Amino acid sequence: TGVRSVGSACVGPACTSTLDSGSYIQQTLGTVAGQSYDLSFWVSENSGPTSAFSVFWDGNLIAAVTNPANNSRPNFLQFSYSGYLASTGATVLQVHGRQDPATIFFDDFVVDVSAGSGAVPEPATWAMMLAGFGLTGAALRRRRRETVRVSFG
Repeated sequence: TGVRSVGSACVGPACTSTLDSGSYIQQTLGTVAGQSYDLSFWVSENSGPTSAFSVFWDGNLIAAVTNPANNSRPNFLQFSYSGYLASTGATVLQVHGRQDPATIFFDDFVVDVSAGSGAVPEPATWAMMLAGFGLTGAALRRRRRETVRVSFG
């Protein structure tokens, strides 16, 4: 934290308003289609009257924050977002930032699978599960028949 943070000295609204423009950092993440993810990171900034950041997940704007950590440097504030769905196996995370006329800093990005999130099972998984239930039912039925044939006395 701190010494390895990334900063932006971009000035003006164009720095954060549009995907693939202005001042941004980007990472393509290996994801699972249909699975939800949570994102967290830390923000700090030095002096300046106006600052902002925006976050794009898979090409969609998920956050646009004005004056997120006004004059907090050297302290960082954490921001968290949860439940964002991956549409493919490669999801682009893009974070834009501005601090007029100084610098906004980002640090410690974490992307995790959302708690309780799971991908939709494949058809082959459903088939195996149904076959397993069928075999279990057949075994129980056979065991009941054998129990009925036993006689005492």
